[in-house]
Amino acid sequence: MLIKNHDKAAMKVGDKVITYSEVLQAVSFFEKLYTVKKNATAIVFAENRPEWCYSFYSIINKKAIPVPVDFLSKADDISYIMNDNKPEVVFYTNTTKNELEKALKSVKHKVKKINLDDLKKDYSKEPVKEIASPEISQIFCILYTSGTTGSPKGVMLTWDNFLANIESVSGEIPLFIPEDVFMILLPLNHIFPLCSTMVAALYLGATMAFCPGLSGPEIMDTLQRHKVTIIIGVPRLYLMIMKGIREKINVSFIKRTVFRLAGMINSRAFSKKVFHEVHEKFGGHIRFMVSGGAALDLSVGRDFTTLGFDVMEGYGLTETAPMICAPRPGIIKIGTVGLPIIRNEVKIVDGEIWAKGRNVMKGYYNKKKETDEVLIDGWFHTGDLGEFDKEGYLKITGRKKEIIVLPNGKNINPNEVEMKLQSYTPAVNDVAVLMKDNILQAIIKPDTSKMQSDEVVNIEEFFKNEVIKKYNNDVAPYKKIMKLHMTTRDIPRTRLGKVQRFKLEELIEAKTSVFEKASDPSSDEFKILKKYMEKETGKKVFADDHLELDLGLDSLDKISFMVFIKSEFGIDMVESDFAALSTLRLITEYLQANKGKNVSHEKADWSALLKNVADVKLPRSRFPHLTMKTLLKFFMQLYSGYRVKTSGLENIPASPYIISANHQSHLDAMLIIAVLNNKILRKTYVFAKEKHFRSPWRKFLGKRSNVIVMDVQKDLFDSIQKMAQVLKSGNNLMIFPEGTRSLDGVPGNFKKTFAILSKEMNVPILPVAID
Repeated sequence: MLIKNHDKAAMKVGDKVITYSEVLQAVSFFEKLYTVKKNATAIVFAENRPEWCYSFYSIINKKAIPVPVDFLSKADDISYIMNDNKPEVVFYTNTTKNELEKALKSVKHKVKKINLDDLKKDYSKEPVKEIASPEISQIFCILYTSGTTGSPKGVMLTWDNFLANIESVSGEIPLFIPEDVFMILLPLNHIFPLCSTMVAALYLGATMAFCPGLSGPEIMDTLQRHKVTIIIGVPRLYLMIMKGIREKINVSFIKRTVFRLAGMINSRAFSKKVFHEVHEKFGGHIRFMVSGGAALDLSVGRDFTTLGFDVMEGYGLTETAPMICAPRPGIIKIGTVGLPIIRNEVKIVDGEIWAKGRNVMKGYYNKKKETDEVLIDGWFHTGDLGEFDKEGYLKITGRKKEIIVLPNGKNINPNEVEMKLQSYTPAVNDVAVLMKDNILQAIIKPDTSKMQSDEVVNIEEFFKNEVIKKYNNDVAPYKKIMKLHMTTRDIPRTRLGKVQRFKLEELIEAKTSVFEKASDPSSDEFKILKKYMEKETGKKVFADDHLELDLGLDSLDKISFMVFIKSEFGIDMVESDFAALSTLRLITEYLQANKGKNVSHEKADWSALLKNVADVKLPRSRFPHLTMKTLLKFFMQLYSGYRVKTSGLENIPASPYIISANHQSHLDAMLIIAVLNNKILRKTYVFAKEKHFRSPWRKFLGKRSNVIVMDVQKDLFDSIQKMAQVLKSGNNLMIFPEGTRSLDGVPGNFKKTFAILSKEMNVPILPVAID
């Protein structure tokens, strides 16, 4: 039987438990909703939910062919699929209704529509009928490929294709057992979650646990609430989870040490014991994490192993329903995708992976030419490149169609380059590489929240130095990245995380048209903001321009913008709120939700903002300050690399003044402190980033060393007023006007702070050159 009436839970959704008998009753109800010819097609166009499953199995029971469609698909894709296979029925929801209605305008044949949100939820009066398995050779479903290289193709999969996979993972490879609880996270229209988390789960008598979303809290709640044992995910999911775990580990020396120790010991029992808290956050019942759909980053796989989790990375395609290779429990080799499943043959021909067996598709729907190109003498030509190691484990080395061929004939696997680029800093949200203008180029989408928390001033320079420069130093000359593009847009990917490389040039070549696709708001608020921003930046501005990445606003520009908003709209914005509003569209929506009184159009008046500075208590120079200076001076004289020669001390004017220095190293402030005499040192204040003074001993030292701590993302305006207070009280202020270090010694562009303070407080600037 395809689904038997097991006396247990079949599905769990939040606090609701749905038994196997209730599933069978629901399928009986759905069968009565429509008629369909034998071997005709019916589309399921809905988000993950129990009704998705009921629709699918009702179609199977009526001996028709289900065609699952991604619920995020747009009208053009839906109409293409419907015109290709001419379904008689389509199941949809309120979420997918609008796109379906648009698509139907281009569909000529008649289709019966069933809205899952309009159906009753009580199926208790329906008969409990177990569902028989289809004939072995019957087409079980048609799945359309997600299109990494162009138009999607309908993959015809038989029941035997699915059965070959299910028998493999529940037989000779004992991955799945009836007692398992599978998390339903990935969209069921893809073969990987469809076969693994639904068809296999219900066939074996296991339980499905629906996750309501892709956020960290939703995933963790599902794992804990339902005691999930099997996670089926894609590499980007595991990368996201591990990123959060590593950030928590890296803040503590003890945690970092224990993590390294666990990696060296390489004992699952030891790791489960020392990382017991992590396992409990995952629900405490995880048997396996299964990764597929794309290549898993080696470091991510190793990190999960270090934590005591078994990460099973398999390999396959939609055309093989999906599995070709899978690891065996207890003999996992990170970096490989396991051994071929018993029900198929695998060989490497000219570097390409070929597969043959019960798991291989019947062909592409209505596409004989394309079928004949990949199915030759029973062998499916995957288009993937790979190699077997000495023990027969398969390692994927690239995608034949994705390999970049350089002008000098050298080949580059873009996936390997992207993984390496992502490894340098967690600030890389996403990355893709491409060949354009005969050079290798990279597109990076930064994690802007990480940039803000780390107080990065020049985002593009940060990535050039911390990612591209480091990568280029690590690789052969022909692999070097010669051009960097920053973007706030998502890298185009399929739902399983594969880069849609044919869309990359569009992303970097037609930025203006990309922005214009999302129309600007027509509200008066947006028009006022746009006019102001275009005048300030001298650029053409769009609603989804990022204030920092696209418009180049620095912290003081943002303050000016906030002052303008207050004067124009009567809304006094809080800096922490403003930091979360990264585009003009978001700011417009904020203004509309917090309507204030329209006042008058004016720019920031720094004189007015700084002249009424309230007296604040400043830290005082005490014994630790002078002691630190003496130690610094002694250290620099002792260590030959830092012997300091100083000239021009006689030119220091009477206080107050602003010390303005170029910035080349982390020691620059210490260099200046070391050469000032004690009298001047007591009157000289330094502003430091909050992230450097979080530990108790640093806070203690800072309060006794004329250090004023600021968080530029939360209290920049207050910080500027404190700077003004320092000067107003007759003291000196040290500022590095570049805002960040220059890694090549060439001074960067100056920020405005030192100039505004000098002008408005009427104090001179003391230039200091550090070589």
